Amino acid sequence: MAERIEDYTRFGIENIWVVDPVRRRAWRIIGAERHEAVDLALTTTDGDFTLPLREVFAEIDAIE
Repeated sequence: MAERIEDYTRFGIENIWVVDPVRRRAWRIIGAERHEAVDLALTTTDGDFTLPLREVFAEIDAIE
């Protein structure tokens, strides 16, 4: 996964998110830094979109 993140960074992609649905954790990658989304919400750099992971995980639980 680290190699893929490096690719995305090199391509200039601003919003890189890593989500682990099993462990219910998520991170936002900014340059070489990884920031955990402790509130389980990921927001784009421009603030136009937020992914509410608590809701996503609840939907996954409902399917299982």
